[in-house]
Amino acid sequence: MDRTAGFAASIALRQEMMQSLVRVLYNAGQFPHSITFGVPELQVSFFLSMPALTFQSPNGNQVAIDLYGWGPMTVTPPGSPPESRRVKFRAHVLVPLTVTISGQQLVFGFDGPAATVSGVQFDPYSGGLFSPAAVTYLTSAGFHALLTQGLQLTLAQLSVLPPLRIDFLGAIASDPTAAVVSRVLDGVLALGIDVDTPAGRTHGNPALLTDTTNGSHIGMWTSPRVIPQAFPDVQQKVEEAVQAQSATLNSFTLAVQEGWFRVAGRASKTGGSVNFSLHAVPRLIRPGTHFEFDDEYGEHFDLSTPDREELWFDPQDIDVDIDRDWWVIALEGIGGLLTLGIGALIIEGLVGTVQGEITTGIAQNNQSRGARNQEFTLSGVTRPSIQLRIETFECHQEGVHAGIDESLHRCGGVEAVEVRHLRRPGRNGVGDRDGRRADERGERLGVEPSDSPDACQPDVQLASHDCRL
Repeated sequence: MDRTAGFAASIALRQEMMQSLVRVLYNAGQFPHSITFGVPELQVSFFLSMPALTFQSPNGNQVAIDLYGWGPMTVTPPGSPPESRRVKFRAHVLVPLTVTISGQQLVFGFDGPAATVSGVQFDPYSGGLFSPAAVTYLTSAGFHALLTQGLQLTLAQLSVLPPLRIDFLGAIASDPTAAVVSRVLDGVLALGIDVDTPAGRTHGNPALLTDTTNGSHIGMWTSPRVIPQAFPDVQQKVEEAVQAQSATLNSFTLAVQEGWFRVAGRASKTGGSVNFSLHAVPRLIRPGTHFEFDDEYGEHFDLSTPDREELWFDPQDIDVDIDRDWWVIALEGIGGLLTLGIGALIIEGLVGTVQGEITTGIAQNNQSRGARNQEFTLSGVTRPSIQLRIETFECHQEGVHAGIDESLHRCGGVEAVEVRHLRRPGRNGVGDRDGRRADERGERLGVEPSDSPDACQPDVQLASHDCRL
C-alpha cells in the first residue's frame, strides 16, 4: 500500500489542532477582531468572534468557516429611510483552501472570490426590530449577493490558518521543485508534496490521500523512494569522516525497511577496503546509565542517570567486512578505524537530520534536538506555550511514519480550556439575568472581550424574529 498516495511525502492535520492554533492567534490579536464594510445600502462595524473551522469531505476541497459577530448595522431598504440597529451576525462560509510552500513552511490562504455564503442571520438586540421593508430587503437575493461580495473581499485578505514549518521532512522542505496539494477529509486536512527525484518527478494522486494521523494531531509519511534525498546529511557526515582519514567513500545507501533504517556502504584506502552495514532502529526512550567505581581512597561511588524521552537510533546488526590485498596484510589501521567509528558516525548523522528535523522543524526553538517533547510559541505570540510530543516514529516498508500530538499549556496563568466551557458574565457576574446564554450557540462564539463595546451590555436578548437568508 502506498501510504503517501504517490507523493514524496504526505501530511495529515487534525481539525482540532488547527482550531486550537487559530484560538492562540485570535487571543493574541494576530487575527482581526472586527469586520467593517460599507456601501450605500449597508454599513456594518462588527466585533468578530473567533472563527470556527470545520473540515468535511462533502465540501470538496473547501474549508467551512462559521463567522460570528455583533455590533452596529445600518440598512437602507430601497425607497425607505435608513434603519440602524445593533445586531448579532452569523454566516456559514465555504471557501477553497490554497496551500503553498515558502521558506520551508506551508502557507495557507483562501480563494476569497470563490467563497460561497449561506446561513446568514441578523438578530437585532438593541434599537428594536427591523421594519417589514428592511426584513424583506435583508432576505432578498440582491442583498445576499452584496453581502457575499463583501465577505469574499474580506476573506481574500485573511489567513485564518497559521503557517506550519515542514523541516521535519528534511531536505524535501527546502527542495525548490516541491509543490503541495490538499484534500479536505472529515475532521482532517490531508496534504501531498511532490518533488523531482533522480528517477523522475513524483506524481501523487490527491484523491488517494487519507487520514494518517492514527489518533495523533499530526501524521506524516515519507516515501521510501525519497529517503536518501530527504536526509542527505547522513551520507555527508560519513563521507567527511572517511575523507579525514585519507580514505574514499566508494558507495553508500540509506534505505528504510520494516523496523529500521538500513545503512550500508564501502570505503577504501590504498591497499584495502571495508564493506559495512547496520540497522538503525528508532527508539523514543533512551535508557539511563549506571556506573560504579572506587576512588584511590577506597570510597565507593554509584552514578546513575534516568531514562530520557527522546528520539534516538539504536545501532544493531553491525557488520564490517574487510577485504585486503595480500601485499598490505599488515595495514591494521583501516579496519580498526572504520569498525570503531562507522556505526557511531552514521547514528549521529541520523540523529542530526531525522530526529532534529522532526522536533525542532515545527517548533523552531533552541532546546535539545533530541527531546521527545518540544515547547514553543507562535511567531509574534508570547503565550500560551504549545507543546509538541512525538508519539510514534516507525520505519516500514511503505516508508517512515511519525505521529505528533499538540497541546496548549498555559494561557495568561490559567490552564487553557475549550472556549465552549466559558460563559460571558451578566449583571449578576455569573450569566445572563434570565439564566441563559446570550446566544443559543454561544459556545461557538467564544468569550466577548472586556474591551468590546458590546461586552458591557449584559442584557443581550434575541428579538422575537430574526432575519435569515
